[in-house]
Amino acid sequence: MHFDLLEELPLRIQYLASRKAERARPDGYWDYESGYGVQGYGTDPEIIARLQRPLEAGSGNVDGPFPAAAALEALMKTAPVETVLILVRPPVYVTALSKPGTRDAAADAACRKAFADLAARRPRTALVDWRVDRPELHDPSLFFDHSHYRQPIARLVEADIAEAIGKLK
Repeated sequence: MHFDLLEELPLRIQYLASRKAERARPDGYWDYESGYGVQGYGTDPEIIARLQRPLEAGSGNVDGPFPAAAALEALMKTAPVETVLILVRPPVYVTALSKPGTRDAAADAACRKAFADLAARRPRTALVDWRVDRPELHDPSLFFDHSHYRQPIARLVEADIAEAIGKLK
């Protein structure tokens, strides 16, 4: 279990127990910038320092099988063939990217390939991969923590998804 999850646990329990808790919109969108801001993300020096520490994912799965990809492929087969599907590998802050030449990097490459192959096997399907080193992932002001990014990056990811959909229509 990640420490970030343990930190968040009391707030999640409070949310679930509250009858007055704000709920997401019907389309599922939830702008969590204000919630993170209240907790000090982006302003608290300790939280910012945590973002700068490399996040190691462990040795990872280099050779497969990849059960999540298999489960997703089974689910994708239930969608009508004319349905456009976009698979997204969301961005992470640069210190959460695997270091080149490591077993983590090999595992990440194997995972990327499994999902790219999955997208290639199904018509009208694309992979939008933001889990690569790019300039935006080096700006700590665009992240709350290693995996939660702010609106400017969300808009870029959104634009890439829209572009992928446009190419598949």
